[in-house]
Amino acid sequence: MLIEALSKKKPLLFRNFLNVYDRPVYMVVGSLLHTPRVKNAQVWGTGLISDAEVVVAKPRKIFAVRGPRTREMLLKQDISCPKVFGDPALLFPSIYCPDVMKEYRLGIIPHYMDTSSPLLSGYRNVEGVKIIDVASDVHEFVRDVCSCRAIASSSLHGCIAADAYHIPSLWIKITGNIRGKDFKFHDYYESIGHENATPFSLASAEDADELVDECQIKEINLDLAELRNACPFLAE
Repeated sequence: MLIEALSKKKPLLFRNFLNVYDRPVYMVVGSLLHTPRVKNAQVWGTGLISDAEVVVAKPRKIFAVRGPRTREMLLKQDISCPKVFGDPALLFPSIYCPDVMKEYRLGIIPHYMDTSSPLLSGYRNVEGVKIIDVASDVHEFVRDVCSCRAIASSSLHGCIAADAYHIPSLWIKITGNIRGKDFKFHDYYESIGHENATPFSLASAEDADELVDECQIKEINLDLAELRNACPFLAE
């Protein structure tokens, strides 16, 4: 949705084309830089998943990465990387800003590795609390996030969505089974000027009220215009 809005073109998966090396292939958002991909990838806003990853296929060009920790790791591998940071999902409100009522005092967004945790069972039937599926349709996901007065998330996408829409948020840990541990979270938070971000353990929360009290609006100390203008497929 974001790619289509910025490029004015229909994005297609690169694996659907036999002549992929003759076409520009864009790597956007997520923690994908460590995965073996085509060698002509052009990177805008993607990050690494941990500080132990090696980039197998060197990108053709990097326009921006998620945060300074990703850039540091790339430079250590002799991969040129500009000092342009930001997760492109932060630009979402510029293309989709639904007018929805604040129906819930708290939304909880578990990472897909956390969805079966018994810690969530104590919140599933609590009045005013909504468990949000991060894998749902993007429009539905954004509407669900915007319907909450506060967001607690163990998914980085959930934290970013809350910040993008200026909703008080809290980075939480549920199971601790997420690959890469905290690297991608610190990478993101440092990109927006929050160097000392620490997760809150869901196991230590007494109830939903405590989670709400811990949520805060995160100011985005990042030049979003610079990030947008760095987009390699931005339509004129």
